Amino acid sequence: MGFVEGKRLLVTGVITDQSIGFAVAKLAQENGATVVLTGFGRMSLVERIAKRLPSPPPVIELDVTNQEHLDSLASRVGAHVDGLDGVLHSIGFAPASCLVFDRDEYGQLGLAHRLKASDRTDPATTPHKMSL
Repeated sequence: MGFVEGKRLLVTGVITDQSIGFAVAKLAQENGATVVLTGFGRMSLVERIAKRLPSPPPVIELDVTNQEHLDSLASRVGAHVDGLDGVLHSIGFAPASCLVFDRDEYGQLGLAHRLKASDRTDPATTPHKMSL
C-alpha cells in the first residue's frame, strides 16, 4: 500500500511535463491517488500535458488572483472528487527582473532573487542561491 493510495489530491502548476506539479501528479497516480489539476491562461496546453499522465485527470481553471475562482473552487473540485486529502501548490511566477543567474565561488550556475543593493549588506536579506 502506497503513501497516497486512495487519496484525492489537487495539484496546481502543471504547465509542462518538466514541472514539479507534473512530477508529483504522475508519482501520485502511479501510487494509487486520484488527481485533479488546475490551470490558468493556457488551458489547452494544460489539458494536453494532463493527457501525458498515467490516467488523464480533470483540469479545472483556477486564477488564484480571481476571488470568484477561489470562492467556487470547492464546488468545481467537488464535481470530480468527494473531498480532498491534499493540495500541492506549485504555482510560481516572477518577472525576469527579479531573477539573477550567477556563478558562485565554485563556478556553479545558480539562481538568486534580486534585492536592492542596500539590502545586500544585511545577512538576513542576502539572496539565497539555488543550484541549477
